[in-house]
Amino acid sequence: MGVFFKWLIGLLVLLLVLIAAAVVVLPLVIDPNDYKPQIVQTAKDRLGREFVIEQDLGLSVFPWLGIQTGGVRIGNAPGFAAPWFAEIAELDLKVKLVPLLSRRVEVDTLVLNGLRLNLERDAGGGSNWDDLVARQQADAATESAEASPREPGGEAAPLSFHLQGIQVGDARVAWDDRQTGQKYLLDKVRLVTGSLSPGATVPVEAGAVFSSEEPVMTLDASLEANVSSDAKLSVFGVAGLVVRLDAQGEGLPDGGTELVIKTDLVADTGADTLTLDPLEISGPATASGQLEVTALRTAPVGRGRLSIAETNPKKLASMFASPIETTDPAALTRASGEMTFAYADGVLKLEPLSLRLDDSGLTGHLHLLDAVGPVVRASMALDQIDLDRYLPPAGAGEAPASAPADRAAPLAESSVDTPPATTQD
Repeated sequence: MGVFFKWLIGLLVLLLVLIAAAVVVLPLVIDPNDYKPQIVQTAKDRLGREFVIEQDLGLSVFPWLGIQTGGVRIGNAPGFAAPWFAEIAELDLKVKLVPLLSRRVEVDTLVLNGLRLNLERDAGGGSNWDDLVARQQADAATESAEASPREPGGEAAPLSFHLQGIQVGDARVAWDDRQTGQKYLLDKVRLVTGSLSPGATVPVEAGAVFSSEEPVMTLDASLEANVSSDAKLSVFGVAGLVVRLDAQGEGLPDGGTELVIKTDLVADTGADTLTLDPLEISGPATASGQLEVTALRTAPVGRGRLSIAETNPKKLASMFASPIETTDPAALTRASGEMTFAYADGVLKLEPLSLRLDDSGLTGHLHLLDAVGPVVRASMALDQIDLDRYLPPAGAGEAPASAPADRAAPLAESSVDTPPATTQD
């Protein structure tokens, strides 16, 4: 028995030596660039496009089986303007070797730098990715037809997937629509995540600069959040989501405007629901509330509430349009509101609705039955108002007109019923 154990231990030691030798020797004797022409040709055949790898391929074997390269380019479809459909300056992908033996996929941080993606639509409505989609669908149909049925009890164990993280930097996505004449650019795209696996909480940080030519506008956006999911990847939670938007361009103040959105988000793909609670918006105006959407992918139904903090309408107007002047300088300087809203089948209902403007209060409800008509039904009660305060100031040297006594006096209570523009039940 002792001889057997000595023989077994010696065999294990020999195997370890062989594995160690392979780890050291394989990268030295195997040059992945010897196989680069075959790799490039295979990619061309699969894509039906020009395919180029400009830089050398780097290979690692143990403990990570990885490939590093750069200068990867995919040709554009015939008839489109950009010379390349996609370009990648740097690509680094590594998979841990040993866990693959037990059907566990453990991927190191995926590094993707310098992505350039050119999306185009021609005057006839065709896109420069239609052929790629058609090839993918054809390949999927062929593989499905050729797949042999599994023997009973022969199903393989499901794969376990784990990704250390994603790092995307200096990416750019361009959109050129020759059918409508629209051109958009998503530049300086970045994405950094923590470790990704089902059930884990993943910190996410991202950002991009969006620009358009018509209207001329630039939007600098960034976000941070902690993303989690259940083991089945059916319920996703985004905690501490903070989105910052800095916009500049036509129709905006000279110095631009900033908007910050904070919320906790839960999306349940099984129940087809989306919830944002609490929801906070700050910028030129400040608001808070919550939103719940059901039947998200079929016929969305939304409901929630919104509270608008007191803001200065005159200041807002001076930021986005011409300044507003009133006879009373204190008029139109305080506005706030509370509302509960619901949306379904194209109908928006604000009920109950409560608004305050300076010293006046307006309560009731408003239903937008058709936005095209529009068809609006409202029932509002106004407690008091002095309209003279809101008139433009009298011209230089012109005495202000005297107002009727009943016009300047506050109203004890009045109600306004706005009939619909089109009769509709």
